[in-house]
Amino acid sequence: MVNEIIKTMGKQLGKKFPDCKIFADEVPQGFKEPCFQLECTEIKNSLYLGKRYKSENTFEVRYYGNGGKHGFLVLNIAMDPQK
Repeated sequence: MVNEIIKTMGKQLGKKFPDCKIFADEVPQGFKEPCFQLECTEIKNSLYLGKRYKSENTFEVRYYGNGGKHGFLVLNIAMDPQK
């Protein structure tokens, strides 16, 4: 499930920033900027309402910019994801 969420996040970022590479989990050595790194940093599962479980996942989206046109736009989208 986490991989599907990361894949969907990557697709959406790819639509907004088609000229940026998107990496899941690790960024390879020698990578080129600009790019994004997507990572699930925390998973919490807890018993919730009888035999049901509640899952809380924390994701980090890191942007490695090259001082180009995307820096301010990335910040705006992070603050207001409806853009």
